[in-house]
Amino acid sequence: LNLPAFELESDAQINPKPGFSWTNGNQKRELTVTDQLPKTIKVARYCLGDSCKPCSSTPDRIDEIDFEDYVKGAVYAEIGVFAHNKQGKRAALETFKTLAVAARTYAYYFYIKRRSEVYKYHINDTVCNQRYEDTRLSIIDEAVDLTKGMVLVKKKDHSILDKIEYASSCGRYGTLPEYRTNTVPDKTGRNDCIGKWCGHNCCAAHEINPDVPNPTTPSGCKASKKCLVRGFCQWGMLERGLRGDSYKDIIAHYQPELALLTYTDDQGELSIEPDLSEVQDNFEGGQEIIDNSTNVDYLPEKADTGRAGNSPQQTAGPAGCSCSTLY
Repeated sequence: LNLPAFELESDAQINPKPGFSWTNGNQKRELTVTDQLPKTIKVARYCLGDSCKPCSSTPDRIDEIDFEDYVKGAVYAEIGVFAHNKQGKRAALETFKTLAVAARTYAYYFYIKRRSEVYKYHINDTVCNQRYEDTRLSIIDEAVDLTKGMVLVKKKDHSILDKIEYASSCGRYGTLPEYRTNTVPDKTGRNDCIGKWCGHNCCAAHEINPDVPNPTTPSGCKASKKCLVRGFCQWGMLERGLRGDSYKDIIAHYQPELALLTYTDDQGELSIEPDLSEVQDNFEGGQEIIDNSTNVDYLPEKADTGRAGNSPQQTAGPAGCSCSTLY
């Protein structure tokens, strides 16, 4: 595949795509992929203590991290808590692989966008971009290794990269794929929980879903009207992985207009998989729901490596939304 040289569109060339809405005046921007993934990425660190500093403040430091290793820390920080699901951490492997592709794509986007020497770093470790921690978990490391070099690009133009987003939960109301104007459903036929935290029942998303302007608040959820996830719903990813969907199935459901591009070696040789398998949701109303909730409180286990006593961001419970936002 012959790819054009790196280009960064000027603000004057950027137009909002139909069907997407953006808050705070932020817009999505398409970039052109490069012939190689970066070897390293510069990360501004705001979350080195017990909590994160505001991302508008000065970072504590800037770390230059091996790119694939960065993806491992991002997946851990975003959804490492899913390793504690009732079926065991290996059952969540496909979920971790899905977010590995999404997080790698998100980081690659910011690497390209901020390549200029004007910028001191490419991405930060807060929810203003996507979370990152130094802690590692073996099952997540495996998921990242198994998807090494994979990113998501526009199916109709494999040279186009956009800021592929995800958020904690759509409350089962549906998600909005890239390049589409209509939502896709997110009923999985399951109710999986981490202890008492059944996050897919809650709304912790990017914006208000116009089809559900006044959602109800289930027991155990923090009240929120933001039920529309742009891109991947993390809790939906978990349930789909636990029911046996592959990471390609999950990607195809949430992002049917994207292709999976794989950088296969350091010379920039690429492979394209434009037709990911289609998944049909056969779990609409009236069918039995697999309920894996439990009355046992979630107790985080010790991670394989990293800072002692560190645990994923999601241990804050349903009130915490770990999401990549439009900054």
